[in-house]
Amino acid sequence: MSGGESVTRSSPFVDYSHDVAYVGDDAGNLHKFTAVFTGTPTEAGSPWPVTVASGVILGSPVFDGGASQNIFVGGSDGNLYCVTSAGAACSTAKISVGTGPILDGPIVDSTEQTVFAAANTSTNAILSQTNTALGAQVSATMGVDGTDLYDGAFDNAYFTDVSSGHMYFCGNLTTAATPTLLRVTFDGNGTMSSTNDGNAFELVNAGNKGPLEDCTPLTEVFNTAQNIDYLFVGVEDNGFSSGSPNCANNPCLISFSLPTSSPFTFPTAARSTLTTSLGSQSLSGMIIDNVSGEAGASQLYFGNLLADTGVQVSQSALQ
Repeated sequence: MSGGESVTRSSPFVDYSHDVAYVGDDAGNLHKFTAVFTGTPTEAGSPWPVTVASGVILGSPVFDGGASQNIFVGGSDGNLYCVTSAGAACSTAKISVGTGPILDGPIVDSTEQTVFAAANTSTNAILSQTNTALGAQVSATMGVDGTDLYDGAFDNAYFTDVSSGHMYFCGNLTTAATPTLLRVTFDGNGTMSSTNDGNAFELVNAGNKGPLEDCTPLTEVFNTAQNIDYLFVGVEDNGFSSGSPNCANNPCLISFSLPTSSPFTFPTAARSTLTTSLGSQSLSGMIIDNVSGEAGASQLYFGNLLADTGVQVSQSALQ
């Protein structure tokens, strides 16, 4: 990669329609590669790589395949940046989400033309929504700061009717940096509420707080055969030990069942938990292959970051 800069936070984003990939580096540059699948991957020349923000560590970029055709990427300075597919800064080049780093790739809803990113301020965890021109920003406080923040996930209701949908998010309590499942609502125009809806489910035991208890990114899948909307999230350690099932104070992968019809009540208990095969702390985000009933299908894959191992479990183990 040109410039020889290191890459610590940015996974490549592939635009399959145009057979190109984008990736950021630790010096604030956004790179473009062509012929990713149809030939020999080659780094694009001028105006690429684009200096998005000199000296800023970039996260994973996301290309909007919808109307805007823009590329969005978060920075270690808490800003969300916008670059056109032609390699120029957007008319509004950046907006501030927080003062801490944006660690995860932004979520881009190409239908509603909205973008979501999260970062901490000096006091609070912030979930922010903007449009694809980086305008009409709405920010919701999701508890206090103190843990690393990663992407939330929409429920299936959001895709059916945005006004009845939610984004679930791992924030914190209002009194301590204790990872907690929260959610926000949307109006009929797809605009996020500026406050979470007041529901909360503590994911780790009381008194355990801070960056060693971080959540993974959230992952949702709607199983059409079962008519169950599954939400998965992991915690690094000290998973909640009240109720049944529970995490018994371990690193834990947690499954929730979300409502598929009104009333869209907030889950008050986990559907299932998994602590076996997790080893030590630090679960990665998850990949779900499908919802097929075929043998070997409907699997979840994630990484144990401290043990440097990959883990595969069946969805049935979490159902």
